Amino acid sequence: MPKGKRKEARTYKGRNNGLPAGSDDETETLDTASAISSASDQQATITDGSTDVENDETTAQENLEDKLQSCIEGISQKSAKGRIESLRYLRAILGQKYLIEIISQNKMTITDCLERSLKKGNGEEKSAAAMCGILLLIQLGASEEAEEVFKSLYPILKVVLSDASASFTARAACAEALGLAVFIAAEETKTIEDAMAFLENIFKLAFAKSPQNCSADFYMLMNCAVGAWTLLMSVASDSFCWSSRETHLCKLYDLLSTADMELRITAGEAIALIYEIARANDDNFKGQKFDDLCMSLKALSTESNKFRAKKDRRLQKSSFREILSFVETGNFVVDSRQIKVNAFDTIVVETWSLQIQYNALCHVLGTGMSIHLQENHLLRDIFDLGPPVALDSIPSSKCSKQERHMIHDAAFKARTKSRKRLRDIKAVVTAGE
Repeated sequence: MPKGKRKEARTYKGRNNGLPAGSDDETETLDTASAISSASDQQATITDGSTDVENDETTAQENLEDKLQSCIEGISQKSAKGRIESLRYLRAILGQKYLIEIISQNKMTITDCLERSLKKGNGEEKSAAAMCGILLLIQLGASEEAEEVFKSLYPILKVVLSDASASFTARAACAEALGLAVFIAAEETKTIEDAMAFLENIFKLAFAKSPQNCSADFYMLMNCAVGAWTLLMSVASDSFCWSSRETHLCKLYDLLSTADMELRITAGEAIALIYEIARANDDNFKGQKFDDLCMSLKALSTESNKFRAKKDRRLQKSSFREILSFVETGNFVVDSRQIKVNAFDTIVVETWSLQIQYNALCHVLGTGMSIHLQENHLLRDIFDLGPPVALDSIPSSKCSKQERHMIHDAAFKARTKSRKRLRDIKAVVTAGE
């Protein structure tokens, strides 16, 4: 406690008509002075702490922008290993933070480097470049800049995806990037339908090969192609979906018997989406092989073969129970229906279309999905969240850890001083007796 307040307390005692030591009035005065001093010290400490936090946030933002600039410079270097490393860092930064200003300033440089990596890089570099390309489009959002980037990358992605000499890993990344790129930036329905036909030609390969000749990377390519095709189906025109429903259901039904668990689940989700779109036009739609389809879905939802991993069996059962329930009854039963974004916004997932779109974006953004849902205009438009909410307007339900620590320290200090005075007063009274 400041020395001035101690002197003030002594002076007050001398003017109090000779009150004896240890009286209630003196104790109350000392406690009041101590509380005022503690509150003042606490407020000053918290203010200094808030300033330090703001300075730390500014410094972190500057460091992040410096790292991003270094990555942009690194993806144009001559060393292939250095380019791959820079592409990985660039993907991590673009996925974790929404940096529209600096990205807009460097979009042409990034696009040129990504084109070069997709054309001339090895499989690993092409995979990283394809993922960076889709993250670039997510950052730019629904804008003319995104359309320019899309027109540059779209034909190159198709070339790599159809190149049989390219690695399955690179082609799988290009398939996922192609689907998301068309989903974000394509405005004409013809572009969507052409991309779906192109992806369909890719996953047709799954019917031509026997399971013994298929590797895990091959199934990964098929899974990404079917997933991208399903994503585009969620935004395709109703007339296109309705006219091709039977053909697509037959092809996807055959994929339910493949050896890869993820491909079976992706095909099942595509079937559920087709039924959702078809029943929007005809409530009683069932399809040609409805009974056989339900039997297959039920078998997959109850499969207990020991040669499959326990985790895979659990995931498959859970997924196909939801798909079977929707196909039979039309009830959408997904466990995580509500996704909380912040104090104001919540995404309510009630359709397979929305579920597939959310999963596709979440897969490419990873843990940065929550940040982009709060700040990225594109994602907020997709999920009908409205314009971004300022962080200052979001009510804080609790103090920060630093503020709680300061408050506890100030309270402990005041309590210790108060107890010390009471002990001294008690000792004086006991000695007088």
